[in-house]
Amino acid sequence: MRSQQGTSNLRALLYFDEILGYLPPVANPPSKPIMMRMLKQARAFGLGLLLATQNPVDVDYKALSNAGTWLIGRLQTEQDKARLLDGLSYAGGNVDLPSIDKMISGLGKRVFLYHSIYKSAPVLFGTRWTMNFLAGPLTRTQIPALLKLTGASNIAPSFPASTAAQAAATGATPAATPVPAVQAGISASRPAIPGTITEYFMSNNLGVSEAAAAANLPGTAQVSSMVYRAALLAQAEVRYTSRQYNLDYSRKVSAIVEDPGVGLTRWENFSGPAISSQNLQGSPQLNSQFHIIPGFLSQEKKVNEMQKDFIEWLVRTGTIKLKSNPALKVVVGPEVSDADFQQQCERAIKDLKQADLDKVNQKYETRIQTLQRKIDAQELDVKNAERQVNNRTMETVATGGAAILGLFTGRKRSLSSSVTKVRMASEAKDRLKVEEQTLQQLQDQLAEMQKDLAAELDAVNAKWSSSSNQVSEIPLAPTKSNIFMDVFGVVWLPYYAVSFSGQSMEIPAFKRA
Repeated sequence: MRSQQGTSNLRALLYFDEILGYLPPVANPPSKPIMMRMLKQARAFGLGLLLATQNPVDVDYKALSNAGTWLIGRLQTEQDKARLLDGLSYAGGNVDLPSIDKMISGLGKRVFLYHSIYKSAPVLFGTRWTMNFLAGPLTRTQIPALLKLTGASNIAPSFPASTAAQAAATGATPAATPVPAVQAGISASRPAIPGTITEYFMSNNLGVSEAAAAANLPGTAQVSSMVYRAALLAQAEVRYTSRQYNLDYSRKVSAIVEDPGVGLTRWENFSGPAISSQNLQGSPQLNSQFHIIPGFLSQEKKVNEMQKDFIEWLVRTGTIKLKSNPALKVVVGPEVSDADFQQQCERAIKDLKQADLDKVNQKYETRIQTLQRKIDAQELDVKNAERQVNNRTMETVATGGAAILGLFTGRKRSLSSSVTKVRMASEAKDRLKVEEQTLQQLQDQLAEMQKDLAAELDAVNAKWSSSSNQVSEIPLAPTKSNIFMDVFGVVWLPYYAVSFSGQSMEIPAFKRA
């Protein structure tokens, strides 16, 4: 991308299905910064991205906000819809969120909502039925069978010593440690499962080199065959709903039990990440071998009792913790990270504090304006009184001067006129003093009112400055009616039978996640 010149034409399209885990909202896997950089910059170089997922809530909102074209199908949870609406609100363009919210909620099967920031309004469209005869991606154990069709020789693969051991460690089953193969308990035919217990086959989604590196085997180890072991697979969806907290959250819990031990099954020792339906197949790999089934799986009654016990365990231990800020009335489920929860609290603080500040300002605004008008009017009265004092002073001076002049000219002046002028000047000065005192009182009232306003505004800021720290946890337990079995039955787990230096052992050919 960086070696190309900029263009407005589409040169290539990167299609990425099931992006779950590659663009998470909280974690930072190596794929995340690369995909974020492409989402922000690739279009300038002619590279388009088409990303698909069934769980938008597990995608970083910053990635969603960089998408210009949206194809939205039916969603399983309210959290997925909320994350999409957040992304749409930040993506730009003319977005009518209430209308889109209603359209998404009413989508039928194979109906999608098309939204583009370059279009004036979203539209709905339906998809056609597609019949697909493809078997899917080839597994490593199917490659030798394919080579036979071409006449090529079947070469046993070896393990490169340079493969990183951590590649297969994440999500590996508890049986990740190599154990010696017990050839006496292995047969080429699959043992029968009693009753109507459903059977599944775990996909060998761990490559040979990855499995060897995870087991710390040398590069000279050779694969002899694929061997399956039977185990009990239980997976359920646990839903949590609360009108009080406006919560609709669900999670999946799975457990793979190869040996439950004696007494009650300790499910917490066998639980792990949810298993995607894509990792469960309906048939084993060709030319595989099978261990005999464990004794606890040979009794259908025992298996049914374990299913009930699994549900009871989920009820007993499935309590989740909701993060809550009572002062802000913000409650979120466990799927919301601490950083996102803090951002929600900060937005709530901003809105609530601004509402309180507006209320205080409105409370004083009218009173201050009324007092300011009185001050303006009083200032005019003071100026008028000052003019009266100046005029009376000038009249008094003029009258006194005329009386003195009369003494020299012999013209008599009335003494009462002079006294009157002096009295009127004194009264004008008294009025000026009263007007100035009244003005001072009004100004003191305004200063005191502004001081009270500032104090109340400071109290509001102090009140909300500590609200973000008032975080508590609310326990929410599931009910049995909100637990739904997703998968339950016998799962055949694939192992690579390998040998090196005269030793034989089996290593897991799968990882759960």
